Amino acid sequence: MAGTEARLIVERSRIISDMNPEIALAQRLVQRRHLVPPIDIENLLREYALVEYVNFPVAIDGLCLDVKAIGKKPQVLVSQRAPLTRKRFTLAHELGHILIPWHLGSIIDEIDVSDGQDGSYFTLEGEANRFASELLLPRPWVIEQILRFTNPLEALFHIIGKAEVSWQAASIKFIDCAPPNQILAVSQDGHVMWSSRSTGTLASIPTRGTVLKGPEHYPFPCEYWSKARLTMAFHCWRFEQIAALPSVDTTKTWRRILDDIVKNIIPDDADQRQFKASINGVTSNANGSIRIGRSTETIATAMLHRLHASAAGNLRFKALLEHPDFDAYCAARARAFTEK
Repeated sequence: MAGTEARLIVERSRIISDMNPEIALAQRLVQRRHLVPPIDIENLLREYALVEYVNFPVAIDGLCLDVKAIGKKPQVLVSQRAPLTRKRFTLAHELGHILIPWHLGSIIDEIDVSDGQDGSYFTLEGEANRFASELLLPRPWVIEQILRFTNPLEALFHIIGKAEVSWQAASIKFIDCAPPNQILAVSQDGHVMWSSRSTGTLASIPTRGTVLKGPEHYPFPCEYWSKARLTMAFHCWRFEQIAALPSVDTTKTWRRILDDIVKNIIPDDADQRQFKASINGVTSNANGSIRIGRSTETIATAMLHRLHASAAGNLRFKALLEHPDFDAYCAARARAFTEK
């Protein structure tokens, strides 16, 4: 992996730690105890709490009782029926409740909580999940594994096995730590069941339930890997920079080229203006995303990724991409951005 990409993911890790105190707390624990995956999470938790495995009559992952109660040692109850990897994540989650300073009282735990859910309970659960993820999958260690392997899926599977975590937990942390321009997806029977993209990736992720087309899933240059695991298949795309831009008719500016294309697609003047404004918004966003290594090629690549993402649900954008003058427009627009 290029040195620039490695520096970017390390710098992003520092920013994430600064923004999330629960992650910074887990990182300090890892550093102070010199912890390396696989983390002995049960014995670590037993230093802070009484731990018991029980068969709950309802579908919950665990209970954390007497958190920060004066004169009492916290008690953790964990579902006996859960798979080993889920038990390990629940144990780390409960340790998060105990160590995060503002988590108090007794908490019923459900670890399948997304950051988008509202309410103080879901906020606490999300914080405990992020603590658990960072403890079981320390960010510097995950980055080290990503840098070790040429094939990103080999890195992912190594992380799953070595850290003794579920594929879901490992995949989320993997793509969070991966360099820009990577997409990870998991399919079953050829249909997408989960997908995500690394920070800085502009290409759209495969939609849940859709059929994956392997290396042909994206119509622009990329590397592609796939690997089967049990009844699932894992897929990873790493997008490449456009190697060369087409020559452009110097008598036409990018505005003139775009005007001609849009007139071919849309007959109404008002609709034409609205569509051109949408295109300019997408391309400006793509241009603004390129802060390091700016060139006509990197900007054109970003534009292409964002325009294809827009075309996924918009027939007008699809017609733009299929127009015979689109390549000339893309090249002219990218060159104009670099001249500013």
